[in-house]
Amino acid sequence: MTFREKYNAMQRDVRPDAPLLQRTRAAAQKAPARPRRLRPLIALAAVLVCLALAVPAFAMPALAADPDGYALLYSISPAAAQFFKPVNRSDEDNGIRLTVDSVYLHSDTVEIYVSLQDLTGDRLDETTDLFDSYRINRGFDCSATCSLAGYDAQTRTARFLISITSFDGQDIEGDKLTFSLNRLLTGKTESEGAVTGLDLAAAQAEPATQQVTRRGGSGIAAEAGGSGAETRTALVPTGTLAAPTPGVAITAMGYVDGLLHIQVLYENILETDNHGQLWLENGAEKLECLGSLSFFAENGSDSYEDYYFDVTPAQLADCTLYGSFVTADTLIEGNWEITFPLTETD
Repeated sequence: MTFREKYNAMQRDVRPDAPLLQRTRAAAQKAPARPRRLRPLIALAAVLVCLALAVPAFAMPALAADPDGYALLYSISPAAAQFFKPVNRSDEDNGIRLTVDSVYLHSDTVEIYVSLQDLTGDRLDETTDLFDSYRINRGFDCSATCSLAGYDAQTRTARFLISITSFDGQDIEGDKLTFSLNRLLTGKTESEGAVTGLDLAAAQAEPATQQVTRRGGSGIAAEAGGSGAETRTALVPTGTLAAPTPGVAITAMGYVDGLLHIQVLYENILETDNHGQLWLENGAEKLECLGSLSFFAENGSDSYEDYYFDVTPAQLADCTLYGSFVTADTLIEGNWEITFPLTETD
């Protein structure tokens, strides 16, 4: 057996002590956050001191290859974690392959193309969305975005562009990047127009209301009660008054504290990301909503959203309700992760 084979065999068999990993991770999570770039050497030294008690230095790559070991390293020193993380340019799960196609590194910016290819069917399309499930791990401070760059129906491949720029303007060099994701949305549909079949005159003067725990809010709906207030007043659903598009329904209308509330039900948002916006039109005049309040239905998956308008019943008689909505019909789950050096070029 050669020295390399002996080395690799020893490295594969070495694992950090599990209780030590748990204690160190717990301590790292409780520690106050501090700017990483101010004390990079101290952070790296902390990693080495803690882990040296459990494993020899040559076993660090094996530690970084283990998901729990990598998570521990990254929580303490992202630079150390990325240094030891093994390169893996392609990963496959649930019949879909994730691959890094190209890396263009120039000064303080790097542009990366990654692709998702369906190997078993036609689940991907030109609307493929990463559903905010992606994560970009790196060893330096930066801003990063990821967007759909195109779809090739012949190869059933969706391509995405990752753009990264360092915060301090320093050149990016000698680093590895890890890109991971676990959910994809496809079959997205965008619709916009007048909401037909809805009688705005049916808006109740004294509708039934309820106290709800807000999921989110905007405008005056977010401001009411203070930023720390989680309970808000919302309409009680009265049934489907109109259905602008599949997965979306108008479920209540009425005046609360002098403002018109129009309630929309977005079905199964945890798997569809259904969402939208409402506004009123009176001839050439467009009346935007003042804000909205969203909250989960009892099933924990559907979401209601009350939209607020400053419009009197007399003015409402001459208005038409409009909406724009985004829905999706296919959720694909899996675990994809690739790691690659930022030294390649197109």
